[in-house]
Amino acid sequence: QTLKFDSTPVIAQFCRLEKGKVAVVSEDGVVRIWNTEKNASIVVRDFNFSPVTVLRWGLKRAHHIATGHEDSSLVFYNADSQKSNKIKCADQKNGGHTGGVQDLQWDPLSDTYCLVSFGSGVIALFDCDTKAQIRQFEKQSGGVGCLEWLPSQPGSFLAASPRHGSIRQWNVSQATPEKSFKVGQGGLRSVRGLGDGE
Repeated sequence: QTLKFDSTPVIAQFCRLEKGKVAVVSEDGVVRIWNTEKNASIVVRDFNFSPVTVLRWGLKRAHHIATGHEDSSLVFYNADSQKSNKIKCADQKNGGHTGGVQDLQWDPLSDTYCLVSFGSGVIALFDCDTKAQIRQFEKQSGGVGCLEWLPSQPGSFLAASPRHGSIRQWNVSQATPEKSFKVGQGGLRSVRGLGDGE
């Protein structure tokens, strides 16, 4: 099966909760939600106000999609109701974030919380239902390129620098990191936490 685009696809992610469903972002900012089992798709234009830098399906709600954007905004889209919540994170009331969204990860213990890293080196926790910033963490001078929740330690997550080979471990209850690891010289593009016995 194939899906035709008007512009080049740049991001694609399968939904873990619904077999055969994939969301694809193209260069023009349009998102297509494609059900490969039924070979049917819908076009969503709620995201094309600024280039999409990252897209994630919800971990607990199969119909939820979160996107981060170059202008540091977030969009939380409900594929069932076809409605979206936009958070302008550059606004002071939402943290005054800059540098664009580098990564975002849904909280595995919550239906609505999402962890976000910005180009400024700041990490923040947002609630997609209330459109509110819940917590902001200490700014990292080396930047934060990618995030990962630790499955074996609830509430803890890793943040990796895109400029040098360091990883910091955090907990949502604290504004400063718990631990720091040096794993190389160059910047890191991704980080993954393995559960016990994996």
